[in-house]
Amino acid sequence: MFRETLPIAWIAVTVILIGAEMLTGTFYLLVLGISAAAGGIAAWLGAPFSFQLGLAVTVGLVGAVLVWRWHRHKTTDSRLSSNNLDIGQPVSWKQSNPDGSWQVMYRGAVWQAEPAKAMTDPDKPLFIVDMQGNTLIVDN
Repeated sequence: MFRETLPIAWIAVTVILIGAEMLTGTFYLLVLGISAAAGGIAAWLGAPFSFQLGLAVTVGLVGAVLVWRWHRHKTTDSRLSSNNLDIGQPVSWKQSNPDGSWQVMYRGAVWQAEPAKAMTDPDKPLFIVDMQGNTLIVDN
């Protein structure tokens, strides 16, 4: 009896995980659903339970690593992943502070800024490349 219902249990778990993935959108639950489907296919083909479980775990781990690497690659550059509309906007240098930070004019107000690199030249046009809190990170 248990052997005949095992593929159905795997498929039920698959449907639940993929349904939950549709609510989250992270792809991790999709990977787990695919791994449960692999276990269900192995059960349907008559493989022992230990093989089914091992296959599901292996597919799940490999898939989770691939999704993690994809997420990490997708969000490596803060300028590409940021919704900040200030990035790319020009600023004008006003003065240097004793601590090495700068004051710049942006949107009619004085802002605290830091150069993105030591080689950033305040005499050349400056643009916002990032923000850390209320501090603008500027570069040529």
